[in-house]
Amino acid sequence: GAGAQGAADAGSDEPKRARGGKVLVLGASGRVGAAVSAALLQRGTGVIGLVRSTSRVDPALLNDPNFAVAEGEITELSTEAMRRLLRGCSACVCCLGHRLSFEGIYGPPARLVSDAAALVCDAAAGPDASEDEPLRLVLLSSSGVDNPAAAMTERALRSSLERAFLVVLGALLPPQADNVEAARIVAASGRCSATERLIVRPDDLLEGNSSDYVASELLLNGIFDAKETHIAAVGAFIGDALTDEKMWEAWRGKAPMVVDARFA
Repeated sequence: GAGAQGAADAGSDEPKRARGGKVLVLGASGRVGAAVSAALLQRGTGVIGLVRSTSRVDPALLNDPNFAVAEGEITELSTEAMRRLLRGCSACVCCLGHRLSFEGIYGPPARLVSDAAALVCDAAAGPDASEDEPLRLVLLSSSGVDNPAAAMTERALRSSLERAFLVVLGALLPPQADNVEAARIVAASGRCSATERLIVRPDDLLEGNSSDYVASELLLNGIFDAKETHIAAVGAFIGDALTDEKMWEAWRGKAPMVVDARFA
C-alpha cells in the first residue's frame, strides 16, 4: 500500500513488526473479508475466518495452511463463544455487511454490524483481557458515516443537502443506521474500553487487484462526489495496520477514510 496521509509516513523506516497472534476476521467469505484475510496471510499473519458456510469461502484461502475456518451465525454466538474464538488472537476485523437485497436490507438482523461489534467488545473485556496487549478491533465502515471522534468537524465538511440526505437514509435504510451505531459503539470509551480500535471508511468499492491506497483522518469528499476504493486496497490498508506497529500507533483510535492512491 501507499503511505498514509494525515499520519506519520509509515515508509520512512523499516516497518516494526506488530505483536504476534492470529486475527479473527468476521465475514471472511465476503468480498472485503476475503481481501483482508488474503492481505494478512500475505504478510505472514494467521487468520481465523468466521463464516456462515465454508462453501462460500474463496478456495485460495481454504488452501492456505495459515487460514482456519470457524462456521457459525454471528447473531447466535454468546459472549463466551466469541471469547473462545478470540483466544490466541491479537486482533479482530469486523467485515460484516448487509446483503444487497430487499430481505438483506429490511429483514433481520437489523443490527448485524453494531451487535457484532458490541459482542466482540464484551468478549474482549473478559477474564483473559490483557491491559498490556489489549485486543485490536478494526471495524469496516463507510464514507457515509461520520468520524465519531470528529463528528462536528465532518458535518461541516458536508453540504446541508448531504447531511439531510444521510439523515433520511438512516431513517429509511436499516443498514445505514446500523453502520452509524456500530461506529458509535466502537469509538466510545465505555463498552469497548478493553480494546484498541480502528474504524476504516472506504468510498465506492471496486473489484480488482489495485492495492495502493491513501488514508486521511477526515473526509476527502462528500457522498455526491464519491471517490473509488478498490477492495484490495482496503485489505492492504488493514493488513498493513495490523502488521506494522508504527502504522497501528499512527491510526489507532481514528476513523480514516481510505481511497485509491491516485486520489492523493
